[in-house]
Amino acid sequence: MWCRPIALVVILSVLGLPAFALDLPQIPVAKSERVYGHPHDVELSPDGKHLYVADLDNDRVAVLDAWTLKLVSTIGENELASPHDLTFAHDGRLLVADTANDRIAVYTLSTGTDGNPTGKLTASWNSGMASPEGVTINAKGDVFVGNTGWGSVVIVRRGRAVGALAEPAPGKGAFRRPHDVMIARDGRLFVVDSGNHRIVVFGKDLKLSKILHGPPYDFSEPKYLAEGDDGLIYVADEHNNRVLVLDTTLKPVGTIGSGAKGDADGQLNWPEGVFVKGPDIWVADTYNNRILRFRRN
Repeated sequence: MWCRPIALVVILSVLGLPAFALDLPQIPVAKSERVYGHPHDVELSPDGKHLYVADLDNDRVAVLDAWTLKLVSTIGENELASPHDLTFAHDGRLLVADTANDRIAVYTLSTGTDGNPTGKLTASWNSGMASPEGVTINAKGDVFVGNTGWGSVVIVRRGRAVGALAEPAPGKGAFRRPHDVMIARDGRLFVVDSGNHRIVVFGKDLKLSKILHGPPYDFSEPKYLAEGDDGLIYVADEHNNRVLVLDTTLKPVGTIGSGAKGDADGQLNWPEGVFVKGPDIWVADTYNNRILRFRRN
């Protein structure tokens, strides 16, 4: 059961937030147990079977059944420290923004005797790193890192830093606590510049394309984002207690979460992570210490 557009409009109107046209689910179809410690970003495995969660306070990557959200295994225990983000390389390795260890931890994955994923730490990239909190990879294999500690985006090639972006363009201001970085399907680079309450978009040539800031976005500490199969962009807008959805022109068209902070249906508590595949949307409901799965009609 989902709220219809008119119900969402009423909720948003009461809260003084803008009403959008896109009909999005407000009631999750699956909820995890509350066994996570401020879970941050989430990533679906390439085979679609498991959801990998940066389980920050537990210093590990939690691996969940993607559909039931049951915890099936963990990776990186006694190796990771406050991991924030993760992504899959083209060869199947798992890249983890291992924040408190100032590195990208690289895991080679395999299947354990119980049939669930396991991981072995096979590389540690610390060149140019300072509290990295975001990681992504482009079609050429270049890795981009949200280097939060130094307010930059580091470009990593074959495990070594080869360059960095410290600000969008002259006169546009430096990054302030950049978190997520995402390569869209069309090659654009999205940088979630959390401390400046904005998202900075670069073209494939890494030249500034657009800055999403102020109305109609009104971000408040956005953290992580994901692109759906239909090109919609989902942004975990943390302090607004919502996931804001942008269309292919980057215009806001809907939200998951009413904006009211809580753990009832229709509410989120400072969400930070999101992943989208087909009609399914996974959200790290960070300060409720749980993972939610929503499904669009």
